[in-house]
Amino acid sequence: MYEIKTRIIPLFIMMVFLLPLACGKKDGKKEETKPSEMAAGMDGDMGAMDPSMAVDDAAMKVADKVDDKVKDAKNLTDPNKELTAEDYKKLLLDHASCEIKNDEIDYNCPAVKALREAMSGGRKIADLTGGGDALGKELLGHASPAVRIKAAGLMSSFLGTKGSSQDMIVEAAKNEKHPSVLRALIRTVSNDGAKNPKVAEMLLWAANHESPVVRRSAVYALSSTWNREMKGGPEKLIELMEKDADEEVRAAACEYAGHLGDEKFMPSFTKFTADANDKIRSACTKGLVYMWWSYPFHENASEKAYKLTLKILKKKPRTKDNPFWTIPGMFRSKNKDKFPEWQKKAPWFKQAELNAVLTDLIKDTNVNWLGRNGAIDSLVENGATKAELEKIRKSFTGEPKGDDVHIVSSLDKAIAKM
Repeated sequence: MYEIKTRIIPLFIMMVFLLPLACGKKDGKKEETKPSEMAAGMDGDMGAMDPSMAVDDAAMKVADKVDDKVKDAKNLTDPNKELTAEDYKKLLLDHASCEIKNDEIDYNCPAVKALREAMSGGRKIADLTGGGDALGKELLGHASPAVRIKAAGLMSSFLGTKGSSQDMIVEAAKNEKHPSVLRALIRTVSNDGAKNPKVAEMLLWAANHESPVVRRSAVYALSSTWNREMKGGPEKLIELMEKDADEEVRAAACEYAGHLGDEKFMPSFTKFTADANDKIRSACTKGLVYMWWSYPFHENASEKAYKLTLKILKKKPRTKDNPFWTIPGMFRSKNKDKFPEWQKKAPWFKQAELNAVLTDLIKDTNVNWLGRNGAIDSLVENGATKAELEKIRKSFTGEPKGDDVHIVSSLDKAIAKM
């Protein structure tokens, strides 16, 4: 590598040195070198500097710089070597060159790739005083939206962001103009609304923001089960699902509100699960199911929601879009350790009743085949026996056609595993 550099780079530099000599003639006369100019090329008693020596010296300096860059790159990606706090900070600051696309930092930005490669393999960061939280605070006021997004992420914690960081996020949100950065700020304190009134105020404010991106982020935070006791949260979610101008925001509010299991939502769920708009209807039906089937902890137990869910699933004629294809498969997600305890507070739940509805959905050719397959999975998860599945399989007589091909195949596979 060095040999190539010393051949190519000197050639370029030599041309730079010799260009004045090549242009030394004017009007056909040879230009004489002035004594002062000659003296400038002398080095004590050594006389004039050899041009080839100057070229080689410059080439070596360039080569050394290139080698240093290569060493730096290797240090950043060596999984066996801890990343220094200084290098980590530089990798974050390099995100200033990244654009924001689809409300996120552009995944294809070189800085994103560089950070991903540097942190691959669970790479540790050495001497990061104060952890990521301290560095996040330092970078939160950066001019670049991408860097501010990274800073907010450093300050977040699934178990709850530090109190000092919560207050700093709240203050930053007051002056933040970029929707994608606000989205990141909300995400950082999304689980802290119930225990910090300032955060609660911020989330309720964000739910009224002019940007639907920000309002949708507020929905996710307000519907966090960590914020179950937050004052004003359920009421704001009802307002969003009922009145928001953006369909995506309304759908998100209807779907995720169900995680809170609050009976206040039932009038809205009753109305919107019968809505003509497929997106709103399907989202609200998911929210309705969460009101009583809240995997993985099975905390919610709304009898009203349970009864309305079965009423919707039983309603005929069914179509490819109603019930929405994801609904029948929701019951395959079941925490067998938590479920017995849940049943104690939900005596109205009848497993046989749910299984009968699932069986009917499997047989109904009007239902989307993906939904029918989901019903098979749910039925298996909820205790269906081999004999019960074989009975369903026998109801498909002759050579299966159309969507029934998928259903028969799924039944055969399920039976074979028993």
